Amino acid sequence: MCSPILCVFTIFRYYGGQEHADELEILCQKRALETYKLDSEKWGVNVQPYSGSPANFAVYTAVVGPHGK
Repeated sequence: MCSPILCVFTIFRYYGGQEHADELEILCQKRALETYKLDSEKWGVNVQPYSGSPANFAVYTAVVGPHGK
């Protein structure tokens, strides 16, 4: 699910063949809305994974303590 091709909202995918990723993403969005009892008309849910440098930074800051190396 970390393909750069998938890093667009489901209805705007450029490449074909992403149907399974779309189904999984939509299922995750629905479950998140149900879990937190949110109205889909008022709330949007982005369940796409981080990738690239933001993902690396998130992992780094989670693992390395303050002033760590």
